[in-house]
Amino acid sequence: STAPTLANFAHWAQVLAQAIGASLLLIGLWTTLATVPLLLVPGWPLLLALGRGADPLALRMNLLLLLATLACAVGGPGKWAVGKE
Repeated sequence: STAPTLANFAHWAQVLAQAIGASLLLIGLWTTLATVPLLLVPGWPLLLALGRGADPLALRMNLLLLLATLACAVGGPGKWAVGKE
């Protein structure tokens, strides 16, 4: 067992935010709000890496994940979503 550290807490908070956001996105509840943690989690390290001059093709899976999540945010809830008015 590892000792609780700030890095461990940050990692598990990130995993929990992704799980909650993905669950809300899956059922269609608060779709736009649910995509915020899903955009920030892969997006922030991706922007930092691109800012440092990383090759965009080396980060293509992260870019794809970011674009797919952005498309879900822009598309909004589906026809049978729970949160649709």
